[in-house]
Amino acid sequence: MNKTICIIIITFLSLSYSLKSQELYYSGPLNSALADVKSLDQSIWAAFNNPSTLSNVHNFGLGASYQTRFNIKELSTRAVCGFWSGDMGAVSGIVLQSGYSKSLLNRYAVAYSRKFGASTSAFVQFNYISHQIELSENTNSFYSALGLHQKISSQIFLGILISNPEQATIKYGELAYNLPSNFIVGLLWTNNDWIKVFAEAEKELDNSPVFKGAVEFALNDFLLIRAGIKGEPVEFTFGSGFNWPRLNVDLGFRYHQQLGFTSSAGISYLFTKTEQ
Repeated sequence: MNKTICIIIITFLSLSYSLKSQELYYSGPLNSALADVKSLDQSIWAAFNNPSTLSNVHNFGLGASYQTRFNIKELSTRAVCGFWSGDMGAVSGIVLQSGYSKSLLNRYAVAYSRKFGASTSAFVQFNYISHQIELSENTNSFYSALGLHQKISSQIFLGILISNPEQATIKYGELAYNLPSNFIVGLLWTNNDWIKVFAEAEKELDNSPVFKGAVEFALNDFLLIRAGIKGEPVEFTFGSGFNWPRLNVDLGFRYHQQLGFTSSAGISYLFTKTEQ
């Protein structure tokens, strides 16, 4: 079996399971190191996940990321994101492309988030996806996402994320496939100094919930170490972050017991350095 046929089979297997693919809901390089925890991100990569937190500071930032699934370049993901946050809230956007010329998935999204009081922030996001498969017509679909980020105390935070609540589908000829409809709830505990502990549950419609746990250690102001575990199937994740005053570099690695390693890398720049 040649490589092209293998990749096309993997693509259609993903479609057969309601497009349950890492590419569509790519979480960014930071969260790839944290077991794909999506609801509690407080970095620029929140644009991919829960953009609520982007309204917590006045800032403007851009980021770019690259991921290779299982060390197969034809299953790679390229993504960029950006946000602007001011007194009226935050606007963020992403452009994501996954796959290669014979099977190419694109996702475009724009979100608006704002604060409600001192402790709560929420967002709504609109997504457009298109999928091009060789020898087939292009197909596309729209779906939405919404969620919130709640500060429970100075050390405990709650995140909620709902993707595709309308249960949108995407059609390939006469066949229609469900896009993933996910409900995610997570908790973060931090000592506001050097450690963050994450716990999250993700439930996709008609599938069993997936539980995740992760931890982040700040060795100093520059270097962060991250690790996590999720399942089922069980995946181990790890990575690091390097923080300059405005420039950040994030690395994330995932290990699947049958399929091997997935690696992610990203660079982001904040034009005005502010504390979150």
